[in-house]
Amino acid sequence: MEGLPSSSDFRRVWGSSLDDVYAAGGSVLMRFDGDSWSEVSIPGVTPGSWIWQCVDGTGFANVFVGAMRWENFGRDRVGKVFHFDGASWLEVLPEQSKCGVDDIWARAAAVSIRSRVLESNRPPRANPTS
Repeated sequence: MEGLPSSSDFRRVWGSSLDDVYAAGGSVLMRFDGDSWSEVSIPGVTPGSWIWQCVDGTGFANVFVGAMRWENFGRDRVGKVFHFDGASWLEVLPEQSKCGVDDIWARAAAVSIRSRVLESNRPPRANPTS
């Protein structure tokens, strides 16, 4: 689609109408307004610093997006959830250590989040004895 970055790995697409469509994946979160695609800017989030995993909602004024990133040299997965109320974005699930946000299902009165809790894959280092 014209206006979408060709290098992005979009994981989820959701829309409330033909002029309100979101695409989440890779390092970008995009929105289609009926004419063109543009990157969504969320206050306090540095562009490219999170991997946008999922998007869902119940309408223009109730959109949820989930993001994750790797920390500690790729050993820990960290997740966040943001909500759009039609006017502004707000972080609704603060950064969760060792827990990424894999999917979101929004309903009129609730939102469900699927994630996996991951422990470091590396065993602790034993102290050498002499």
